[in-house]
Amino acid sequence: MTYDDTLSRLIRNNEFDALWRYLESESHLPGPRGNLELIAAVVRQCTLHQIDPLRTEFELWLRTPLIDAPVNSSAEFPVACTAAGLAAWIETDADRTVAAIAGSAHDQRWRTREAVTIGLQQIGRSNPDPVLDLIQFWGASGDAFLERAALVTLADTPLLKNPGATQMGLDLVDRIIGRLQGLPQAQQKTEGNQVLAKSLGFVISVFVAADPSDGFARMERWLMQADKGTRRILNENLGKARLTKKYGTEVARLKGIEFEINDWDRH
Repeated sequence: MTYDDTLSRLIRNNEFDALWRYLESESHLPGPRGNLELIAAVVRQCTLHQIDPLRTEFELWLRTPLIDAPVNSSAEFPVACTAAGLAAWIETDADRTVAAIAGSAHDQRWRTREAVTIGLQQIGRSNPDPVLDLIQFWGASGDAFLERAALVTLADTPLLKNPGATQMGLDLVDRIIGRLQGLPQAQQKTEGNQVLAKSLGFVISVFVAADPSDGFARMERWLMQADKGTRRILNENLGKARLTKKYGTEVARLKGIEFEINDWDRH
């Protein structure tokens, strides 16, 4: 029996306690990698079974405290599945859905935060408009955790095929870098901004690879205006294989600019 078969049966019969136990048992946790295939199946089944009892149960699961479902435990996995699955309701009831998953985007558990982006990406591949609208809203929120969720969700090749999506990603990065650089050093080091900076360390390369002409031009401008933290983020992106393998000349040119800036700082 496939994941989808089992999930469908449990959902249709309102066997939510059994559903929780099933997700725990198939979580692959504790361990280095959770069961992403099962998370994807949960999103599919939520799309097919948009019933109030399931949604109400999932919203209850989202309130499971850290002490009862700690990071990297099997008990966290149903919470993460919930954070992904609730994205299925984004078109039919956006306000309630966004309120629920925004809380998960701030969760102390990194797998649960990541599941928000997994769910939105999966829904966005077949129904991009409400997801892109949410990305634009979160990306302009000034909230580091929501900005991070917006960027990571958008850094998905199928989503970037939508008209204007890559431009949106580069614009969001522009705005977010500007916000971070305008903060005192102590505020740049808050948990939310540190999580955001870590994600910036790879998403920029995804957007640049999708539109190298505009992307490399922007990276050059960002380098010329960057503080040390931003230069570190840009350097991480310049080391990504998606850029070095196809755009070696541009990468080398920008690394040369970075070297000159660093050398100037040393003097």
